[in-house]
Amino acid sequence: MMSCRPLAALALVACSGRTEDSSAPPLDVAGRYQVFLTTISGCDNDVTLIQPWAQGPLTVEQEGASLTLDYGEDAVLRGSVDGAGEFSADGAFTWSGAEMDLSQDGIFDAAAGERTLEARFRNRVSVDGFESNDCTLEADIEATRISD
Repeated sequence: MMSCRPLAALALVACSGRTEDSSAPPLDVAGRYQVFLTTISGCDNDVTLIQPWAQGPLTVEQEGASLTLDYGEDAVLRGSVDGAGEFSADGAFTWSGAEMDLSQDGIFDAAAGERTLEARFRNRVSVDGFESNDCTLEADIEATRISD
């Protein structure tokens, strides 16, 4: 049985009682999504570290259980999705002179025939290369698939 990790300020992946069935095929989640940031915390709540590249269009490519989440601006995360739509992904890139070390987890859902996504970013930000000045930005997103 999967354990549920509560996420502060977001009932993102509430303990749904789902059990992971390793024989279930991964949920089909490929397509274009429109992303909206819902909360930001950390790094002095500096939205310029995430909003310009994360909010807006997202392209999700899928091959079996493998995912590529392309936010544009070189922000590409790679990960996997299971049959229940739960996923995790990570990646690294440079944005506006800052090194971003990203991880994201969440869930794709197909309620009422509409594919949606809810997820949380964890972004370790290094602006000047000195670890003592690094910060961690967390942000929650919601997205709706706008095309296949």
